[in-house]
Amino acid sequence: MTAHRGRPLATVEIDVSTRDRRILRRYADANRDHFAGAYMDDERRLRVGFTADAAAHLDRLHRLLQEPLQLFDFVPRHTLSELQALQQRITADIDALAGEGVRITATLLLEQTNQVEIDIYPLTEPSAARLYRRYGDAVVVREDEVQPTRP
Repeated sequence: MTAHRGRPLATVEIDVSTRDRRILRRYADANRDHFAGAYMDDERRLRVGFTADAAAHLDRLHRLLQEPLQLFDFVPRHTLSELQALQQRITADIDALAGEGVRITATLLLEQTNQVEIDIYPLTEPSAARLYRRYGDAVVVREDEVQPTRP
């Protein structure tokens, strides 16, 4: 599921040219070991993140893209590939966790915070602690706003 908070690059159709989106996707694919994500911030600035060599990557992208861009406001700890793999792992664990009493209702990849959000219902301290132990600091656990209709 795509994040509904913020504006990940995939949803920034109007703000970033097709050419720049294509170039950024190719650059991200070629630099999977460091690329942490991209998003449009509230002030309509394209922000990119890298886990290492951020200044060098930014310099290269400035030469390739027409769109002005800036680095994330923080140094990301996880690459986008790592977060995508984690989100897939969490999705694969949904049934097992439900058997343990943890009802995951959604997972969201949040490029803006370099995390995977796990929405559960109901949110309890034991359930959240179990998820943090299992998946580490790359996740944030929140209570879903709507109670699931199926057990």
